[in-house]
Amino acid sequence: MRRILHHAALCALFGATMMFLNGCGGGGDDQSASSSGSSPQQSPSGTPPPQSGDPAPNAIGGKTINGHIGGTSTTWQLVTTGGTSGDYTYSENGKYLNDGTFTWTKTSADSGVLTLSPSGATMELDYSGPKQGNYIYHANANYNEPGTFTTN
Repeated sequence: MRRILHHAALCALFGATMMFLNGCGGGGDDQSASSSGSSPQQSPSGTPPPQSGDPAPNAIGGKTINGHIGGTSTTWQLVTTGGTSGDYTYSENGKYLNDGTFTWTKTSADSGVLTLSPSGATMELDYSGPKQGNYIYHANANYNEPGTFTTN
């Protein structure tokens, strides 16, 4: 049950991020969600250690995340650069919508939280296998969006 709730929360988070990135709430929204900061598994050189058998990556920079908002025909893409933090660009249904910075925090062997700035929205990614899983996008306390994702 906890895993199902976690999956549902992750999906809602991502959906809310997508709605925020899509401009549904207008300008100037300052949604906030917490992040625990940089990954505790990061080496002193700033390069994450080699990936173990965990489905969730130690860093998400340099990846393209493709998603589908649950219950809709909407698809989105988040392209990242960096490591555990960096820049991103976001598009929905093939149309560029915005960009910003991100921070990735791996929270377990199969999950992590992507915090997007300047919105403060978070996306919980729950990996069901390598390079795929479910997400919950949290734009604010009242908006949680579930969906599925794949990465390269």
